[in-house]
Amino acid sequence: MQHVHEHYGLNVSIVAGIVVPRDAMSNIVRQTADALQAVPKGANVRIFTQYTEIPDSRMVIVGDAASLAADHFFRSSDIVIFHFGIRYPLFPAIELAPRTSKAIVFFHGVTPPHLVSTDDKSTLEESFRQMSHFHAADQVIIASDSLRRELRPIDLPESKITKVPLCAWVKRPTTALRLLGTTPRLLYVSRFVPAKGTLDLLMGLKAAVAGGADLELDIVGSLKFSDAQYLHKLKQYVHDHKLTNRVRFHFDPNDQELAAIYSTADALVSPSHHEGFGVTIAEALIAQCFVITSDAGAQPETAGGLGLVYPCGSIEQLAAHLKNFAKAHADDEYPTQAGGRVSRSDWRRKAAEYANTLTIESYATRFRAAVLANLQTLPDGVRGYLADSTRPMLKGHATANDPRGLKRVYEKLDAQFQQVRLNRAPTRQSA
Repeated sequence: MQHVHEHYGLNVSIVAGIVVPRDAMSNIVRQTADALQAVPKGANVRIFTQYTEIPDSRMVIVGDAASLAADHFFRSSDIVIFHFGIRYPLFPAIELAPRTSKAIVFFHGVTPPHLVSTDDKSTLEESFRQMSHFHAADQVIIASDSLRRELRPIDLPESKITKVPLCAWVKRPTTALRLLGTTPRLLYVSRFVPAKGTLDLLMGLKAAVAGGADLELDIVGSLKFSDAQYLHKLKQYVHDHKLTNRVRFHFDPNDQELAAIYSTADALVSPSHHEGFGVTIAEALIAQCFVITSDAGAQPETAGGLGLVYPCGSIEQLAAHLKNFAKAHADDEYPTQAGGRVSRSDWRRKAAEYANTLTIESYATRFRAAVLANLQTLPDGVRGYLADSTRPMLKGHATANDPRGLKRVYEKLDAQFQQVRLNRAPTRQSA
């Protein structure tokens, strides 16, 4: 393989289970597409998915892995990127990625089964089984060292793994609108499911208030991707413990509304029990908003020492951090994990420097560098020719129940592929 220095006419296939609004992984899927379309002279990008609610001309609906593998654009792609955070029917098609392409898995982490209800355990267990397909990739991209640890059980070669930290999806205001002397306002932004630890936060808030802290809390999340019973439990807790004058719920805000909520918050609290990166932490820091997180997954890494970290699930320690923050806030200071109390102005300066690494632009630069490294250079027309020659065989198997079994088709193409590796275009006679 050779390094490609000038990229033009690249075909890029991006694959995801679903792509929907206000979903972190869906946002990242579109970020990867945007980043690669910005290469010199551009790239032709298609996003293959089984379901989308986003009006994006790059989206292509495809029914199953075999049909994806038979798609001409997919077959002629220079790069194929499969996003993975939970099992989905299209993912086994990575076993059938064109041999002349660079096949990439973008791994977002899988929620451990013990953190979900019994009904969801089987889905997550199947997700871990699907991770066996990672070995078919040329490269696996992760956003944090925490995700690197999650890959250890499948014995993936370290040489295949590339770390590319994520970013905030939307640019946030960099000037907070809260005034000194007002009641500190906490913020939670995530789904309402047990694994996100929302109830932990409410319990921590109750304990902090009982200990004398004066705090308010805005809870923001999507109704569609949440557990209705768990949300009812949260509302009931707020009512039963007389927190209604301190806690406000916000459901499915648009980007502008969410930006306004961030701009009025003093501290984001992320009590999640599992995070592969923690995009809301990036959003908070860009908005000059302090962060308090559990030590689960990548959250301390993403916070960069600019906030407070407590042992996941420890209501007592979370409450202590909330009280500590409220006291420091009254003195125009922030109590950081790494450096103790610092003035709010010093904290904002450090946060702004760090936030420069969390912007969409900085992410796009490092993502392109990772993906475009070591692309295979081929004579003009070779990928298209191989796409044409393999399509009839793959299309004939489009209804197969086991897409991985379609790998047998490639046994007929070995001679062609060897010619490609020698940079000699195959001819019709050698097909």
